[in-house]
Order: sequence, then structure tokens, then C-alpha cells
Amino acid sequence: MGLVTKEQDEKRPSQFIKLEDKSKLILFSNLYKAKTHFLKAKNTSVLCGGEKCYFCDAGIKSRMEYFYYGEVDGEEGIVRVPASVFYALNDQERVLEIDKRDSIWIISKKGSGLDTEYGVARGKEAGVPTISLEKANAKLTKVLDIYVKNLEQKYKEFSKEPVADFDIEEEIREDERSSSN
Repeated sequence: MGLVTKEQDEKRPSQFIKLEDKSKLILFSNLYKAKTHFLKAKNTSVLCGGEKCYFCDAGIKSRMEYFYYGEVDGEEGIVRVPASVFYALNDQERVLEIDKRDSIWIISKKGSGLDTEYGVARGKEAGVPTISLEKANAKLTKVLDIYVKNLEQKYKEFSKEPVADFDIEEEIREDERSSSN
């Protein structure tokens, strides 16, 4: 570590483990999901407000976020799984008639940002999990309940701002580009 002279270059570490190309993923928990909106003008996400959501009404598309407690390349923690990876894991689980928590999954990743594409291949069997399903679910829920409360607070804060403060047209264009990939 040591002396840092470019303090403005320091980034807040993510509380979630990222998937990279050739990552080896093992899942220990059940799924935790949250419906959110990404506010590009604020560079942050907010929780979707449901039926009478301010951001849905403003035309900002919602998205589902998928989380597991698992292990990526030997690092154990909370993993945010892209939707395409989540659905690919479900397809493999259904077709192979296995539990997705019993395998090591090899992730392929190409591109970046909105142009990122992921692939999933089943590796070998994961063996005996290092943590029970119940403990993994408890760890996942503890962290993500706080995460969702923070997203809820951001919803309350930003939904008080006039819609004009958000570049709705740009948000819609971004959503259309990401859904066409």
C-alpha cells in the first residue's frame, strides 16, 4: 500500500465480486434479486418503486439485478451475476438436470460496458461446498438487505427531483442499445 499521491484516482472498492473472462464461478446460495433503475445522469442505481414508480413513469427502463453468495477464482463473497449469465446457468441446470450449485462454471467475457457479452460453460463438479446453503443465504441476505435499503433511500431522494433533471431521452437510448445486444 503506502503513500498515495494521486488521491483523486482512488476508487471505492466494490462490495461485489466481478466476473471476468475465464473466471471460475461456484454458487453457494439461492438467488437474491432486486429490480432497479440506473440513472445515468446521477451515475447511480435506485430501487424500482413498483406499480407507481416515479422512474418507470418517467420512461427510465427497469432492470433486474441477480446476486449469489459464491466463489470467483478462489475469492468468496457476493457475486452480481449479469442477466445473461443467470439465464444461461438456468438453461444449463434444466437441460443437464443438475443443481447449478454443484458445478464450477467457466465464464467467458468479451467487450466492455453496454457491449459486454458473457458465455457460460460447465466445468467439473464443485465438490463439497465450503459453506452450507443456509449460512450462504444468511450472508447474502444480510449484505443485500442493506444494499436494497440504500437503493430505496436513493429512490426517495432522487424521485423528489423534477424529471427534467434527468436526461430521459439519453436514458431511453442507452436502454435500447443494451436491450438490442
